[in-house]
Amino acid sequence: MAREVCLEVSEEDSEKFNNKFVDLTFETKEDGVQSPVNLTLSKFDTSTELPIVDLFNSENQSITEILKKPSGIVRLTTHTKSAPVSAAAAASLTCLFDKPATIQPMTVSQMPMSAFPANAIFAAGPTDISLRQLSLDPMPDYMYAKLKEECALPDSQLENAPEFGSFYAAFIDERWERVQCIRASKIDKQAYCVYLLDVGAFQYVRKEAMRRLNSTSPFKKMLMFKCKIGGVKPVTGGEVWSRESHEAVREFFEAACGEPVVVEPSPPGWSQWKQLNAPGVPTCEARLSCCGRDIGDWLIACGLALPINAPIPSPNSQSLLAFVPPPINIVSGRI
Repeated sequence: MAREVCLEVSEEDSEKFNNKFVDLTFETKEDGVQSPVNLTLSKFDTSTELPIVDLFNSENQSITEILKKPSGIVRLTTHTKSAPVSAAAAASLTCLFDKPATIQPMTVSQMPMSAFPANAIFAAGPTDISLRQLSLDPMPDYMYAKLKEECALPDSQLENAPEFGSFYAAFIDERWERVQCIRASKIDKQAYCVYLLDVGAFQYVRKEAMRRLNSTSPFKKMLMFKCKIGGVKPVTGGEVWSRESHEAVREFFEAACGEPVVVEPSPPGWSQWKQLNAPGVPTCEARLSCCGRDIGDWLIACGLALPINAPIPSPNSQSLLAFVPPPINIVSGRI
């Protein structure tokens, strides 16, 4: 059970300490993935509306005290005795926008071979589903918060045309996303086709909605992976799924209301997903279920899929003439 708590710092200081707090509570592994450090709860004061806590690190140091010390973790290139800088100035000191950012996908060897929970991010159809391991939470929240701060800095402004293959930030669907620039639009000279690294989808965005990425950011990994629904095939045979099948898959995940998806990889396991010039993220064929319901079985019940070894029905089969999906018995809502 999770509970919202806070450290004993003022609201004014909380914004100033945000970056330092992430530095103190997360560490970057050799493969570039950030993971939370082990902390000990040393205080839990419930006398206020929002409980006040303190955390101790492995060296028995108070996180609250470290944050309040002027000599806390601030990434400066030189030592100085000047007066404390503002939160905005501190952010600019820890960011570099004059060098290309590097972002790499997770490797196939890093992916689980047995069943594991994941968050559904994007679903285009039975063969194109983007997910992220649940064990990585809450890292994406920190990443998006940090990205929003960095994109507000003047130095992040994109002065020249973006380079194809390079990584940037783009404002899409009311938030900043990490993207890779794929190519220029053939219609709008100021727009570019980009690949959303943490969503797994292509989008067009204009140059003014793009920013340079902080090359010193610790978030250098793509956390998303791709899945294809295993154990089923299109009801009409072949490899092409119908438009109704794509709509049904999206409907399934929207109805899941953000509940975890259980991913059970099928043999032979993981490989690399490659589409256009986008990064090759890990991908697998897998059984996917949510709230105890298997999406492959649900597609079969809808008359949109067959078990992988089942014979193809005749062209006059009623299942090929009409699509009337049964109710989705999960929960109402959206991803």
